[in-house]
Amino acid sequence: MGSVSIDYETRDDWTAYIERVEQYFLANNVADDKRVPVLLIVIGGNWLGKITLDWKAINTLATTPPGNPSTRLQEILEKYGDVFEEDIDLLKTTKAKLNLKENSQPKFCKARQVPYALRPKVEVELTKLQNDGILTKVDWSERATLVVPVIKKNGNVRLCGDFKQTINPVLHVQQYPLPRIDAIFASLGGGQKFSKIDL
Repeated sequence: MGSVSIDYETRDDWTAYIERVEQYFLANNVADDKRVPVLLIVIGGNWLGKITLDWKAINTLATTPPGNPSTRLQEILEKYGDVFEEDIDLLKTTKAKLNLKENSQPKFCKARQVPYALRPKVEVELTKLQNDGILTKVDWSERATLVVPVIKKNGNVRLCGDFKQTINPVLHVQQYPLPRIDAIFASLGGGQKFSKIDL
């Protein structure tokens, strides 16, 4: 470990530093009885003379300072609770727009046969999407695309649309190069914490 030799001008700077150290301890699962030795290593000997504390009397660092991180996290979760809801909702603030090529004609693709083993799960998902207001049942339409049921890890079905024959050929597409897999892996180098997002 290295040492830190930074002079903090104000109490606010020191408080911010202590909060960062506390976050370091939490992120790295440093046990309470190991926090003081780790802090002393990080701060370094040249700081010890500037801080007039009885170092022998210090046994642990406070894990619940004013504005405890878990309390702050709970406040954020309550304030922005709608962001963390499990339910799917519609995009209400922005309207999507597809730019189609001139003189494009609507295309209707007949439904593919769904395998018998998947039919109940597909019906359940269709009903759920209708009840949630994501899909609306119609009697007829000029356009229809193929549905592709994808089995998720938990055994449920995700319904996807196959737009290769319907929308994609007549769509004006803004070309954004997709990142290559080796570039993605290179950007993850040195990372310690990763998350998986189920989209």
